[in-house]
Amino acid sequence: PERAPRAASPSAAPTPRSAPKEARWAVQIAAFSAREKADALVKRLQSAGHKAYVLESRDAGGTVFRVRAGPLPERAAALALRERLAANPEFRGSLVRE
Repeated sequence: PERAPRAASPSAAPTPRSAPKEARWAVQIAAFSAREKADALVKRLQSAGHKAYVLESRDAGGTVFRVRAGPLPERAAALALRERLAANPEFRGSLVRE
């Protein structure tokens, strides 16, 4: 005799999870220990037509000022930005997720 399919027990139901935060991508160009150097690079990036900003982070070793271009909502767009930036050796960077 064939068995009827069993209904899933409540404990087997997947647990609802909150929607993932929208990913943001950027290109990190450099990291400096001096804010002035980071600001100068941001100005050069902006004068070349790029959206750029400084992300400050602190840890036991001190403060680091990361210079980034973006952010962009999609990885593909950030990769394209990285390629455009690489045309200038000073603006070569790495893709990062925020």
